[in-house]
Formats: sequence, C-alpha cells, structure tokens
Amino acid sequence: MNAFCTPGGYIYIYTGILKFLDSEDEFAGVLAHEIGHADMRHSTRQMTKMYGTQMLLDAIAGDKAMIKQLTAGIINLKFSRSHESEADQKSVDYLCPTDYNADGGAGFFEKIQAVGGSSTPEFLSTHPDPGNRIEHFHSAAIASGCQGRNSYTTEFKAMISKLP
Repeated sequence: MNAFCTPGGYIYIYTGILKFLDSEDEFAGVLAHEIGHADMRHSTRQMTKMYGTQMLLDAIAGDKAMIKQLTAGIINLKFSRSHESEADQKSVDYLCPTDYNADGGAGFFEKIQAVGGSSTPEFLSTHPDPGNRIEHFHSAAIASGCQGRNSYTTEFKAMISKLP
C-alpha cells in the first residue's frame, strides 16, 4: 500500500493503495501529493542535503561512523517530514481549482488512523503524524477557499473492481 516519486519525477502507485482508498478524490489527493514531490524536486533536494550533511559530519566526527550515521539519520528525518508537509500542501493547491474535494488526500490518512495509525513517534519517522496531516489537509482547503465537493466514489469503485 504505497505510492512514491523517484528522481526525474517518475511516480509509482501500487494497486494495494488503490484498493485501500474509497473514492476518486482520495486517489487524486494521493496522486497530487506525489506530483508535489516531483514539482518540488524533493528527491534531488534530499540527496543534496544528505551529501552536504555527510561532508559536514566527516569534518566534525572524523572516523566515528556510528555517530555520523545517527546524526545524519536524525537530521534527514526532519528534512523528509518537511518534504511530506510541502507535498501535502501542493496536493491541496493542485486540487483546489478542480471539482474534487481539495482535501481528498486526508481520506487516506483517516483510513490509516482507523486501522491503527502509526506507532512510531514523529521525531523518529520520515512522515509527519497522520492526525496532523489530516488537520492540515482540511485547514489548507478551507484557508484556500476551495469549492470542489465531488468524490466520484461510484466511478472509482467501478474502476477498482476491474483490477486483478
């Protein structure tokens, strides 16, 4: 159950996430989130920051590999959470002028919470807390004055029923 964006803007979506979602606006929210990663060049920015962090830690910690790995990991988690939040905002921005619910991406996280959510503390995770993300999607759509209200649930279920 995943979707992700690679360097160069290639987006991959597993069928498991499609089967997990309930409506087309939720799918549009997830897809717009991944397009946001591509648009913001998050993969390239992450690699650049990791390289810079590694060079700095090499200068500071020398050959203390464990210290360097832990420090770099913690620093990069924060960058990753920041990129996730930016992509969430982009999802709302992209969907706002459409007839979709601009906060459709929140539906995915609402379902994640309903099945138990994430047990990893946010400061140790690559992703922000699902509850915070749900709130952000909804408040961003309201703040932007998004008017779309369509979920296209019936059409989405018809498409999903054709998956193997």
